[in-house]
Amino acid sequence: MRTLLFGGILSVIAMVAMFPVTITGGSGHATALAATGTATPYVWGVVHDAEHNLVTSLAQGSTFHPRVGISGYEGTPTGVVTPALFAGGDCSGAPVTPSPYAPVTLVDGLADIAPALAVFGVDAISITIAYSGDDAYAPATSNCAAVALTTPPVLNVSNASVDEGDRGVTTATFTARLTVPGERPVMLDMYTTNSPPGAPNAASAGVDYLHRSAMHVKVQPGEAYTFKIRIRPDTEPEADETFRVRVDLLNPGWGGVGPGRVTAVNYGTGTIADDDAGVGETVPPGLGGTPTDGVTQGLVVVKAE
Repeated sequence: MRTLLFGGILSVIAMVAMFPVTITGGSGHATALAATGTATPYVWGVVHDAEHNLVTSLAQGSTFHPRVGISGYEGTPTGVVTPALFAGGDCSGAPVTPSPYAPVTLVDGLADIAPALAVFGVDAISITIAYSGDDAYAPATSNCAAVALTTPPVLNVSNASVDEGDRGVTTATFTARLTVPGERPVMLDMYTTNSPPGAPNAASAGVDYLHRSAMHVKVQPGEAYTFKIRIRPDTEPEADETFRVRVDLLNPGWGGVGPGRVTAVNYGTGTIADDDAGVGETVPPGLGGTPTDGVTQGLVVVKAE
Protein backbone atom coordinates (compact mmCIF):
# COMPACT_ATOMS: atom_id res chain seq x y z
CA MET A 1 0.00 0.00 0.00
CA ARG A 2 1.38 3.48 -0.87
CA THR A 3 0.24 6.88 0.47
CA LEU A 4 0.22 9.77 -2.00
CA LEU A 5 -0.55 13.49 -1.58
CA PHE A 6 -2.65 15.16 -4.30
CA GLY A 7 -3.15 18.94 -3.78
CA GLY A 8 -3.23 18.52 -0.02
CA ILE A 9 -5.74 15.64 -0.12
CA LEU A 10 -4.57 12.40 1.40
CA SER A 11 -5.47 9.37 -0.71
CA VAL A 12 -4.91 5.73 -0.05
CA ILE A 13 -4.51 3.56 -3.12
CA ALA A 14 -4.54 -0.23 -2.80
CA MET A 15 -2.25 -2.08 -5.15
CA VAL A 16 -4.43 -5.04 -6.19
CA ALA A 17 -3.68 -7.74 -8.69
CA MET A 18 -6.73 -7.04 -10.83
CA PHE A 19 -6.03 -3.30 -11.22
CA PRO A 20 -2.30 -2.54 -10.70
CA VAL A 21 -1.36 1.11 -10.19
CA THR A 22 1.89 2.75 -11.38
CA ILE A 23 3.44 6.11 -10.47
CA THR A 24 4.58 8.14 -13.49
CA GLY A 25 8.01 9.86 -13.14
CA GLY A 26 7.41 11.02 -9.57
CA SER A 27 4.75 13.50 -10.79
CA GLY A 28 2.17 12.20 -8.36
CA HIS A 29 -0.31 11.00 -11.07
CA ALA A 30 -1.79 7.49 -10.61
CA THR A 31 -2.71 5.51 -13.71
CA ALA A 32 -4.85 2.36 -13.53
CA LEU A 33 -3.79 -0.33 -15.99
CA ALA A 34 -6.41 -2.47 -17.76
CA ALA A 35 -7.14 -5.84 -16.16
CA THR A 36 -5.18 -8.63 -17.80
CA GLY A 37 -7.85 -11.29 -17.26
CA THR A 38 -10.33 -12.76 -14.81
CA ALA A 39 -9.61 -15.19 -12.01
CA THR A 40 -9.94 -18.93 -12.46
CA PRO A 41 -12.51 -20.46 -10.07
CA TYR A 42 -12.45 -23.95 -8.64
CA VAL A 43 -15.59 -25.84 -9.73
CA TRP A 44 -16.47 -29.21 -8.24
CA GLY A 45 -19.45 -31.38 -9.06
CA VAL A 46 -20.84 -34.45 -7.29
CA VAL A 47 -23.96 -36.61 -7.44
CA HIS A 48 -26.30 -36.99 -4.46
CA ASP A 49 -29.03 -39.55 -3.87
CA ALA A 50 -32.52 -38.73 -2.62
CA GLU A 51 -31.20 -38.44 0.97
CA HIS A 52 -28.45 -36.01 -0.14
CA ASN A 53 -25.67 -38.56 0.29
CA LEU A 54 -22.67 -38.43 -2.04
CA VAL A 55 -22.83 -41.49 -4.32
CA THR A 56 -20.74 -43.09 -7.05
CA SER A 57 -23.03 -46.11 -7.49
CA LEU A 58 -26.82 -46.42 -7.56
CA ALA A 59 -29.39 -49.08 -8.31
CA GLN A 60 -31.08 -48.38 -11.61
CA GLY A 61 -34.26 -46.43 -11.08
CA SER A 62 -33.01 -44.70 -7.92
CA THR A 63 -33.41 -40.92 -7.67
CA PHE A 64 -30.38 -38.63 -7.86
CA HIS A 65 -29.47 -34.98 -8.47
CA PRO A 66 -26.21 -33.10 -9.10
CA ARG A 67 -24.68 -30.71 -6.56
CA VAL A 68 -22.05 -28.11 -7.42
CA GLY A 69 -19.78 -25.82 -5.44
CA ILE A 70 -17.54 -22.98 -6.65
CA SER A 71 -14.82 -21.10 -4.82
CA GLY A 72 -12.06 -18.59 -5.64
CA TYR A 73 -9.83 -15.81 -4.34
CA GLU A 74 -12.08 -13.00 -5.59
CA GLY A 75 -14.88 -13.54 -3.09
CA THR A 76 -17.95 -15.76 -3.13
CA PRO A 77 -18.80 -16.57 -6.76
CA THR A 78 -22.15 -15.59 -8.22
CA GLY A 79 -23.45 -16.49 -11.67
CA VAL A 80 -25.11 -19.63 -12.99
CA VAL A 81 -24.29 -23.29 -13.46
CA THR A 82 -25.58 -25.60 -16.20
CA PRO A 83 -25.19 -29.40 -15.93
CA ALA A 84 -24.68 -31.73 -18.88
CA LEU A 85 -25.80 -35.36 -18.61
CA PHE A 86 -23.95 -38.15 -20.46
CA ALA A 87 -24.86 -41.78 -21.09
CA GLY A 88 -21.72 -43.56 -19.91
CA GLY A 89 -19.24 -43.06 -17.12
CA ASP A 90 -16.57 -40.83 -18.67
CA CYS A 91 -18.40 -37.68 -19.87
CA SER A 92 -17.33 -38.44 -23.44
CA GLY A 93 -19.29 -37.85 -26.61
CA ALA A 94 -22.24 -35.52 -26.89
CA PRO A 95 -24.46 -34.91 -23.85
CA VAL A 96 -28.06 -36.04 -24.04
CA THR A 97 -30.39 -33.52 -25.65
CA PRO A 98 -32.71 -31.96 -24.89
CA SER A 99 -31.15 -31.61 -21.47
CA PRO A 100 -33.39 -32.29 -18.47
CA TYR A 101 -31.59 -29.45 -16.69
CA ALA A 102 -31.95 -25.68 -16.90
CA PRO A 103 -29.34 -23.13 -15.71
CA VAL A 104 -29.36 -22.65 -11.93
CA THR A 105 -28.27 -19.52 -10.02
CA LEU A 106 -25.67 -20.05 -7.31
CA VAL A 107 -26.50 -19.30 -3.68
CA ASP A 108 -23.38 -18.67 -1.56
CA GLY A 109 -21.34 -20.46 -4.20
CA LEU A 110 -23.44 -23.66 -4.05
CA ALA A 111 -26.38 -25.20 -5.92
CA ASP A 112 -28.48 -28.34 -5.62
CA ILE A 113 -29.72 -28.91 -9.13
CA ALA A 114 -33.27 -29.97 -10.00
CA PRO A 115 -35.09 -31.88 -11.22
CA ALA A 116 -34.29 -35.11 -9.45
CA LEU A 117 -34.02 -37.92 -11.98
CA ALA A 118 -34.22 -41.69 -12.02
CA VAL A 119 -32.21 -43.48 -14.69
CA PHE A 120 -32.08 -46.97 -16.12
CA GLY A 121 -31.13 -48.58 -19.41
CA VAL A 122 -27.35 -47.96 -19.28
CA ASP A 123 -24.49 -49.14 -17.05
CA ALA A 124 -23.44 -45.66 -15.93
CA ILE A 125 -24.17 -41.95 -16.26
CA SER A 126 -21.86 -38.98 -15.80
CA ILE A 127 -22.27 -35.24 -15.34
CA THR A 128 -20.22 -32.11 -15.92
CA ILE A 129 -21.28 -28.67 -14.73
CA ALA A 130 -20.45 -25.46 -16.63
CA TYR A 131 -20.08 -22.18 -14.69
CA SER A 132 -20.38 -18.65 -16.06
CA GLY A 133 -21.92 -15.23 -15.45
CA ASP A 134 -19.61 -13.66 -12.84
CA ASP A 135 -17.40 -10.71 -13.91
CA ALA A 136 -14.81 -11.65 -11.33
CA TYR A 137 -14.28 -15.19 -12.61
CA ALA A 138 -13.64 -16.84 -15.92
CA PRO A 139 -16.09 -19.46 -17.20
CA ALA A 140 -15.09 -22.95 -16.09
CA THR A 141 -16.28 -26.55 -16.13
CA SER A 142 -16.30 -29.04 -13.27
CA ASN A 143 -14.72 -32.44 -13.04
CA CYS A 144 -16.57 -35.43 -14.51
CA ALA A 145 -18.84 -36.91 -11.81
CA ALA A 146 -19.65 -40.53 -12.71
CA VAL A 147 -22.23 -42.91 -11.22
CA ALA A 148 -22.34 -46.64 -11.92
CA LEU A 149 -25.86 -48.04 -12.32
CA THR A 150 -26.48 -51.55 -11.00
CA THR A 151 -29.40 -53.97 -11.10
CA PRO A 152 -30.79 -53.50 -14.61
CA PRO A 153 -34.57 -53.59 -15.01
CA VAL A 154 -36.31 -56.90 -15.67
CA LEU A 155 -39.44 -56.83 -17.80
CA ASN A 156 -41.53 -59.96 -17.32
CA VAL A 157 -44.60 -60.96 -19.35
CA SER A 158 -46.68 -64.00 -18.50
CA ASN A 159 -47.95 -66.56 -21.00
CA ALA A 160 -51.65 -67.41 -21.33
CA SER A 161 -53.53 -70.50 -22.51
CA VAL A 162 -57.30 -70.69 -23.04
CA ASP A 163 -59.82 -72.94 -24.76
CA GLU A 164 -61.02 -71.52 -28.06
CA GLY A 165 -64.69 -72.02 -27.22
CA ASP A 166 -67.69 -72.46 -29.48
CA ARG A 167 -69.64 -69.32 -28.67
CA GLY A 168 -69.70 -66.37 -26.29
CA VAL A 169 -66.71 -64.47 -24.97
CA THR A 170 -63.34 -66.04 -24.19
CA THR A 171 -60.38 -63.96 -23.06
CA ALA A 172 -56.69 -64.63 -22.60
CA THR A 173 -55.13 -62.63 -19.75
CA PHE A 174 -51.48 -61.59 -19.78
CA THR A 175 -49.62 -59.92 -16.92
CA ALA A 176 -46.65 -57.56 -17.33
CA ARG A 177 -44.40 -56.58 -14.45
CA LEU A 178 -41.31 -54.36 -14.44
CA THR A 179 -38.82 -55.11 -11.70
CA VAL A 180 -36.58 -52.10 -11.07
CA PRO A 181 -35.62 -50.25 -7.87
CA GLY A 182 -37.25 -46.94 -7.09
CA GLU A 183 -40.76 -45.61 -6.89
CA ARG A 184 -41.02 -43.55 -10.07
CA PRO A 185 -43.62 -44.60 -12.64
CA VAL A 186 -42.54 -45.86 -16.04
CA MET A 187 -44.39 -46.25 -19.34
CA LEU A 188 -45.29 -49.47 -21.12
CA ASP A 189 -46.82 -50.22 -24.51
CA MET A 190 -48.61 -53.56 -24.87
CA TYR A 191 -50.05 -54.99 -28.06
CA THR A 192 -50.81 -58.25 -29.79
CA THR A 193 -48.71 -59.51 -32.66
CA ASN A 194 -48.75 -62.70 -34.71
CA SER A 195 -46.22 -65.39 -33.98
CA PRO A 196 -42.96 -65.05 -35.94
CA PRO A 197 -43.06 -66.06 -39.62
CA GLY A 198 -42.52 -69.80 -39.98
CA ALA A 199 -43.83 -70.59 -36.50
CA PRO A 200 -46.10 -73.68 -36.62
CA ASN A 201 -49.83 -73.18 -36.10
CA ALA A 202 -49.66 -69.40 -35.88
CA ALA A 203 -52.95 -67.68 -35.03
CA SER A 204 -54.06 -64.72 -37.13
CA ALA A 205 -55.30 -61.38 -35.82
CA GLY A 206 -58.94 -60.75 -36.79
CA VAL A 207 -59.49 -64.46 -37.46
CA ASP A 208 -58.46 -66.27 -34.29
CA TYR A 209 -58.15 -63.34 -31.85
CA LEU A 210 -58.84 -59.62 -31.81
CA HIS A 211 -55.88 -57.29 -32.03
CA ARG A 212 -55.59 -54.97 -29.06
CA SER A 213 -53.14 -52.32 -27.93
CA ALA A 214 -52.66 -50.34 -24.73
CA MET A 215 -50.26 -47.48 -25.33
CA HIS A 216 -48.29 -45.31 -22.89
CA VAL A 217 -49.59 -47.08 -19.82
CA LYS A 218 -48.08 -45.61 -16.64
CA VAL A 219 -47.00 -48.38 -14.26
CA GLN A 220 -45.22 -48.22 -10.92
CA PRO A 221 -42.08 -50.39 -10.73
CA GLY A 222 -43.06 -53.78 -9.33
CA GLU A 223 -46.74 -53.22 -10.10
CA ALA A 224 -48.53 -55.82 -12.22
CA TYR A 225 -50.53 -54.73 -15.26
CA THR A 226 -53.05 -57.13 -16.81
CA PHE A 227 -53.86 -57.16 -20.51
CA LYS A 228 -56.90 -59.09 -21.75
CA ILE A 229 -57.20 -60.36 -25.33
CA ARG A 230 -60.50 -61.54 -26.79
CA ILE A 231 -60.44 -64.89 -28.58
CA ARG A 232 -62.72 -65.59 -31.55
CA PRO A 233 -64.54 -68.91 -31.07
CA ASP A 234 -65.24 -71.29 -33.94
CA THR A 235 -66.31 -74.89 -34.56
CA GLU A 236 -63.59 -75.87 -37.03
CA PRO A 237 -61.37 -78.77 -35.91
CA GLU A 238 -57.78 -77.50 -35.98
CA ALA A 239 -54.50 -77.65 -34.15
CA ASP A 240 -53.83 -75.46 -31.15
CA GLU A 241 -52.66 -72.02 -32.32
CA THR A 242 -50.37 -69.37 -30.84
CA PHE A 243 -49.95 -65.61 -30.95
CA ARG A 244 -47.86 -63.17 -28.94
CA VAL A 245 -48.28 -60.10 -26.78
CA ARG A 246 -45.39 -57.69 -26.96
CA VAL A 247 -44.55 -55.34 -24.08
CA ASP A 248 -42.21 -52.37 -24.59
CA LEU A 249 -40.58 -50.33 -21.86
CA LEU A 250 -40.58 -46.74 -23.10
CA ASN A 251 -38.50 -43.68 -22.53
CA PRO A 252 -41.06 -41.05 -21.48
CA GLY A 253 -39.24 -38.21 -23.22
CA TRP A 254 -36.14 -37.53 -21.10
CA GLY A 255 -32.59 -38.58 -21.77
CA GLY A 256 -32.20 -37.33 -25.30
CA VAL A 257 -33.67 -40.32 -27.09
CA GLY A 258 -37.14 -38.90 -27.63
CA PRO A 259 -40.52 -39.87 -26.23
CA GLY A 260 -41.73 -43.34 -27.09
CA ARG A 261 -38.38 -44.87 -27.97
CA VAL A 262 -38.22 -48.52 -26.93
CA THR A 263 -35.53 -49.44 -24.42
CA ALA A 264 -36.53 -52.96 -23.36
CA VAL A 265 -38.87 -55.56 -24.83
CA ASN A 266 -40.36 -58.91 -23.93
CA TYR A 267 -43.07 -61.21 -25.23
CA GLY A 268 -45.78 -63.38 -23.75
CA THR A 269 -47.15 -66.31 -25.76
CA GLY A 270 -50.87 -66.94 -26.02
CA THR A 271 -52.09 -70.46 -26.83
CA ILE A 272 -55.57 -71.01 -28.23
CA ALA A 273 -56.51 -74.62 -27.44
CA ASP A 274 -59.00 -76.07 -29.94
CA ASP A 275 -62.01 -77.84 -28.41
CA ASP A 276 -63.99 -78.72 -31.57
CA ALA A 277 -67.49 -78.24 -30.20
CA GLY A 278 -70.59 -76.10 -30.61
CA VAL A 279 -71.71 -73.45 -33.03
CA GLY A 280 -69.60 -70.33 -33.48
CA GLU A 281 -70.84 -66.87 -32.69
CA THR A 282 -70.03 -63.75 -34.70
CA VAL A 283 -67.83 -61.25 -32.84
CA PRO A 284 -66.83 -57.72 -33.84
CA PRO A 285 -63.85 -57.33 -36.20
CA GLY A 286 -60.41 -56.75 -34.75
CA LEU A 287 -59.02 -53.33 -33.88
CA GLY A 288 -56.83 -52.46 -36.86
CA GLY A 289 -53.16 -51.65 -36.97
CA THR A 290 -49.97 -53.63 -37.30
CA PRO A 291 -47.25 -52.79 -34.77
CA THR A 292 -43.60 -52.75 -35.75
CA ASP A 293 -41.06 -55.06 -34.15
CA GLY A 294 -38.09 -52.66 -34.18
CA VAL A 295 -36.19 -52.47 -30.89
CA THR A 296 -33.59 -49.83 -30.05
CA GLN A 297 -31.51 -49.85 -26.89
CA GLY A 298 -30.95 -46.53 -25.18
CA LEU A 299 -30.84 -44.41 -22.07
CA VAL A 300 -34.02 -43.90 -20.08
CA VAL A 301 -34.31 -40.88 -17.81
CA VAL A 302 -37.47 -40.41 -15.77
CA LYS A 303 -38.23 -36.99 -14.32
CA ALA A 304 -39.17 -37.25 -10.66
CA GLU A 305 -42.71 -36.08 -10.00
